[in-house]
Amino acid sequence: MPNPEGAKQAKINVAEGDKQALIKNSEGEMQKRIMKPPDELPRLKQLAKATSNGLRAISLAISEENGLNAVNLRIAEHIC
Repeated sequence: MPNPEGAKQAKINVAEGDKQALIKNSEGEMQKRIMKPPDELPRLKQLAKATSNGLRAISLAISEENGLNAVNLRIAEHIC
């Protein structure tokens, strides 16, 4: 007669192995993103500057008269 406890433990072991493989793969992908080649640096700096400029423009727009009302309206549009 098969041991149900042993079969259960085997399934747990396989699931744990799959989980660890997923974690290791994810960590490897993260390291690849961190270790970007130097030739991508100018593009990343340009992207960072564009993002900064966009956030600055949004900040200024919010601080203008009725700017916060416009933000609230936009949020409400997405919620409804």
